[in-house]
Amino acid sequence: MNKKVSTLILMALILASLLSGYSTKIHAENSVVKSSDFEGSTGGFINTMGNISLELCNTVSHSGSSCLKATNRKQYWHGPSIDCSDLIPGTSYRVQLFVYHENSVPENVSCTLKTTDSTYSESYTPISYMRTEPNTWTELSGNFTFADDTQVAVLYIETSGDTTDIYIDDFMLTIEPAYGNQQTTETLSPAYDYTPQQQQQTENIYEPSTDTSDSTNSFNIPIVRIIMTITIIPILVITLFEIIKNIIQNRKNNVDFTDATDEMTQTFNKTAFDEQIKELSENPMLCKGIHITICDINYLENINNSYGTNKGDDAIARCGQLLMNAVGSKGTVYRTDGDEFICLSQVSIKKRFEKELQYELSKYEGYPFSIAVGYANHNNGDIPDINIILEKAYTDMRENKKIVKNAPVVL
Repeated sequence: MNKKVSTLILMALILASLLSGYSTKIHAENSVVKSSDFEGSTGGFINTMGNISLELCNTVSHSGSSCLKATNRKQYWHGPSIDCSDLIPGTSYRVQLFVYHENSVPENVSCTLKTTDSTYSESYTPISYMRTEPNTWTELSGNFTFADDTQVAVLYIETSGDTTDIYIDDFMLTIEPAYGNQQTTETLSPAYDYTPQQQQQTENIYEPSTDTSDSTNSFNIPIVRIIMTITIIPILVITLFEIIKNIIQNRKNNVDFTDATDEMTQTFNKTAFDEQIKELSENPMLCKGIHITICDINYLENINNSYGTNKGDDAIARCGQLLMNAVGSKGTVYRTDGDEFICLSQVSIKKRFEKELQYELSKYEGYPFSIAVGYANHNNGDIPDINIILEKAYTDMRENKKIVKNAPVVL
């Protein structure tokens, strides 16, 4: 069932309960938004956070016969992720899943929500953090409220420093009920504090009046319920209006997350880049402090012709991964052409990228690997203009390509 429709049904049930004359407790059931036991499918999880490998695994499981295994993790934040861009703004959600690893020592594992708003600002919300023992299934659970101005949201699993393989099972994302059971308060342990998370849950119960006087019996509905109904109906109407407005706005403005991702490299694609540039062009002040890094793979045609298209595809994937490793959580990487990538960030990644590039160039993957790179950023004295900054980066990249191509390379 559509999540927004589920919310409307939940609201209707609450209103009906308030209007009824029965002395029943109000208990709104959690509405399941996303879930998977990974029996036969990956449950919508993808490798947005790092170019990791995801596969169903039947050697261990928390329940059933299989779970989801994430391998080829090269950074601590690389992990299985699921798109949550379609959640309802202003709504509270609860995440529950089980994690497992085979590291020789305990590992700190966390569930994190990465969001990007309309001003291109990224934020990271820790939902649950636990110290997990080797070869033991551990539950991660916690609550969060979906921000109003969220354009893209990704829920992902990461570790505190190691890159061991991660197994996950029995994932569930639910809407926290507005009435009945209160939200569970999760205390996230810091990296140095391994005290288990404390959970406290309080149940609100609305009991009918027990007054048996004639004045009370003259009403079919208790006075308390009448007051609550008069108070809550306007709130429900306003909430319903906001949900409808958000549905319409999302259909107009939101780019589907899957459609915005480049399948080969798991970076964002040119469609997403064009949308971002349009946004920055229409709002020049958003360009303040922006940094642009442009990468272009050298000799790609020769690699395809001499070493095969598989090697050419590998070179493309390596270039995208280099940029993602360099920028981390500080920006976004787009594949804008066959062999061209552009990174938009709020900080300079030049030193970090050149360090990553030197390490990559020291390895030989069966073909010559070379990248031309250009950098540019907004200068404080200039009027912000994303197109001018882009052209500066392109010019710098073309100059670098001349230098690189003049260097002797054996193909």
